[in-house]
Amino acid sequence: MRKSTALTSLALVLLGACVRQPTAPADPQNLPAQVSSIAVMPPIATPESDSASPKVQQELAVGKDALRGALTDYFAGHRRVRLLTEDEVAANAPSLTANRLEQALTAGKAVHAEAIMLINLDRYHQRQGSDYAVQSPASVAFEYRLLLTASGQTLCAGSFDETQRSATHNLLAFKTVAKRGFKWIPAADLLREGLQAKLTTCQYLKTVPAATESVPPNNPIVPAPEAKPPALPPAKTIAAPDAANSAPSQEQAAPQPQPASHDDAGPALDQEVKNFLESWRLAWEGTAGPQGDMTRYEALYSADFQAKNRDRAGWLAEKARKDHKKDWIRIELTDIRIQPLNDQTVRVSFSQSYASSNYTATDPKALLLRKNGPRWEILSER
Repeated sequence: MRKSTALTSLALVLLGACVRQPTAPADPQNLPAQVSSIAVMPPIATPESDSASPKVQQELAVGKDALRGALTDYFAGHRRVRLLTEDEVAANAPSLTANRLEQALTAGKAVHAEAIMLINLDRYHQRQGSDYAVQSPASVAFEYRLLLTASGQTLCAGSFDETQRSATHNLLAFKTVAKRGFKWIPAADLLREGLQAKLTTCQYLKTVPAATESVPPNNPIVPAPEAKPPALPPAKTIAAPDAANSAPSQEQAAPQPQPASHDDAGPALDQEVKNFLESWRLAWEGTAGPQGDMTRYEALYSADFQAKNRDRAGWLAEKARKDHKKDWIRIELTDIRIQPLNDQTVRVSFSQSYASSNYTATDPKALLLRKNGPRWEILSER
């Protein structure tokens, strides 16, 4: 009996590796069927070896940014999920930076999240080669854990560890290889596949509805109550008009609806636009270097985009030319202000801190965004 208990405890500790701290074991009978709100801690990257080379550490830094972008995209339609920034975590748990688990639980309580998710990137090896010929394939490993904020009890956990193999190397993986078009995919794509596969197996992360209550951008994270339409004035009894006076008087005319105000962004729109900005920021950072990925960045710009007397093609060609010459790019956006112009268009202004291998600057910036179906796109940039 003691041996069995010891093995169970060891397994729980190993499963908790993503947070590097043991957590309370889950008791299925006491777990809620669903949670009302989830906060996601910023991902961290920990090398598998204590003696990791500078190259491995650099790859992990790139991978952590890619993981943050993948999380942003995965949770984009999950209105009850909020991705915390490092600044928010530090502000809500300033004295617990050495203990990631306690820091997460404290930050989760501060933003009134019923559950808190931690995720750790262990390996992120870039593909060396092309779609059909590689010297070294992509390799990714990460772990995640979702905890109840109040008790630290584990709701669900999982890990992903894959180094891509060819169909001839592993016939059991033939369906996966075929689904990828028999291509050697980049590490970013492998990471997204793994994240989708693992998070959808967790009922709390899979079934969070996209059309439920919206999440405010700041505390509290609890869903806002359902909006009720404004009460209409009581109906008046109007006598039937006679033949000599068939037109209703101005007093009898039905009240006309007032146009909606667009002075401020509502909570749902605010979060939606901020998620788009995060995707744009990460996509821009990913364009650096000769092998920088412009595809994800270009997809965020409208076919009607214009800026500085350039159309979309001219603007993006110039961006690619400049960014491919840089070893790295880092962007930080602060003081974000969102101004809805109509139901489909918003103007977003912010302070942009830009740093790269050969240039640094902080400037005010503004984007004009337009809703195109379910997604936002950039109409202009200045």
